[in-house]
Amino acid sequence: MLAFAGYAQSSAKAKSDESQEKKAAEWAASLNLNDAAKEKRVAAVIAEHLKTIRDWHNEHPYTTVPAGINPATGNKLSELDRQVIANSAMPAAVHENLMNGLRKDLTEEQVEAILDKY
Repeated sequence: MLAFAGYAQSSAKAKSDESQEKKAAEWAASLNLNDAAKEKRVAAVIAEHLKTIRDWHNEHPYTTVPAGINPATGNKLSELDRQVIANSAMPAAVHENLMNGLRKDLTEEQVEAILDKY
C-alpha cells in the first residue's frame, strides 16, 4: 500500500510539473520574443519558480503556524491568516532567483508582463 501511495504522489507531482512547464511555456511565448533559445530560458526560469512556489505551499501548510491571536487586533488567527504567515516565511531567494533569471533575457516591461500573470 505504501508503494502505491508513493507512486500516486510521484505521478501527481509529475503531472503538476508538466502543467507548470506548460504554463511557463505559454507565458514565455506570450512575449513574442522571436528567439527560441531566449524563450526556452525564460520558460525554464518561470517553470522553476512555479514549481518552487507549489512545493513551498505543499510543504508549509497553515498548520505549521501555531493557532493563536493576531497581536494587532486580539482576534484569533484564521486559517487564511496562518497561511499568509506560512507563505511570508518563504526565503527571499525564491523571488530573487525569479527576478534575476527573467532580467537576464527580458526588458523591465517584459518582466512586468510576466509578473502580471501571477
